[in-house]
Amino acid sequence: MPTPATQQTYQTHQTVPTVFTVADGRHHGLTAKQMRQARFAAPLHGIRVATPARTWRDLAGRLDAEELVVLGDSMTRRKGPTTSLGSLRRVTRESPAGTRGIARMRLALELIRPRTDSSMETRTRLALVGVGERCPEVNHLVRDERGHVVALVDMAYVPERVAIEYDGDVHRTDPATWRRDVARKQALEDLGWRVVVVTADDVLHNPHVLIQRVRKALRR
Repeated sequence: MPTPATQQTYQTHQTVPTVFTVADGRHHGLTAKQMRQARFAAPLHGIRVATPARTWRDLAGRLDAEELVVLGDSMTRRKGPTTSLGSLRRVTRESPAGTRGIARMRLALELIRPRTDSSMETRTRLALVGVGERCPEVNHLVRDERGHVVALVDMAYVPERVAIEYDGDVHRTDPATWRRDVARKQALEDLGWRVVVVTADDVLHNPHVLIQRVRKALRR
């Protein structure tokens, strides 16, 4: 699971459905807690531990709303998801009213989007939503007039034909990836799409710049 952008250190609490002991009685950085709701448990290396959805709930008391959305997105990835949005909704619905972080959980559920590909894409989306822009579609398939797939874009404002692509370092350092990016961008522009490319510096250090660029593309 992705760590918060703040890189703050959190003590790990491993929740289990029944009490157990380890040989030395305690592991560094690990605190065992008893969980009464066994339906939120799953086996791992012979020990029944909390499901990903229950872990997300437990971390809601420690993470802010943005990080909780990033975590929820990462758990419901397009490739290799560990849980579903339905499971996150269920664990939220069945949590007592006084559960620590319950308000953040409910807010995060409105912003989590399954089938994303990276945490930086999530942060890009949240930066836009945070300033009042509507939420772009994630992993949108762009097709040509014959119905052939031209590109799978990270985020899209479909009515305006604005695509937002997050480019990590591999897009710059790998020649084959770079060539594919150029060809895809050209194909999208040929269909009337405007492509806004976003980097880690934009997301983490200059979000106002990426917001301005997206807004400019939307106004054209």
